[in-house]
Amino acid sequence: MGIFDDAKDAAKQAGDKLGKAAADVKDKAADMVDDTKDKFADKADEAKAKGESAVADGKQKATEVKNQVKQQIRDNK
Repeated sequence: MGIFDDAKDAAKQAGDKLGKAAADVKDKAADMVDDTKDKFADKADEAKAKGESAVADGKQKATEVKNQVKQQIRDNK
């Protein structure tokens, strides 16, 4: 019976190694997905901030022009 027991142990060890390798691959894939999500969120935050900055710049320019027009009206009175 020793040969069969050895074969059984070898098969169990191979199964354990295969299970561990599959778990490692799954963990690495999950980490890659999480990293990709984080990178995407970072880029989205950057784009949002740039958009908000552009809006603020536009409001500033509009206010400056409005104030210049008001000043010209005052000067022409």
